[in-house]
Amino acid sequence: MSEAFVSGNYLPNLGNAQFSGKTLTDGSGLPSGTSGHANTVAQLFFGNTSSIAKGVSEVTIYQADDWLEQKLGWTTGADPIVQPFRVMNHSWIGNSADDASMIDALQRVDYV
Repeated sequence: MSEAFVSGNYLPNLGNAQFSGKTLTDGSGLPSGTSGHANTVAQLFFGNTSSIAKGVSEVTIYQADDWLEQKLGWTTGADPIVQPFRVMNHSWIGNSADDASMIDALQRVDYV
């Protein structure tokens, strides 16, 4: 799961009962409090009672810019790091000044 900063935060409420019995890992390790958007998305995707994937038990959460730079290598030019996850969600909006840059980002996501 990759979340954009909302008021400086990108993590769902790790103490929410919807995530009881699940292991939620902060993959970015940046200072963050709870993001309402991240919390809502997480509940809808893998919450215990109201989600499309109730059985998901392990989730790694990244701050979107961190994932783009450190894992995808989009702004650094580094090779993308293949991720061990079977499913990924990226709840952010991307924009670039030119088509070539966006094509590069999309090709990197395809590679991952």
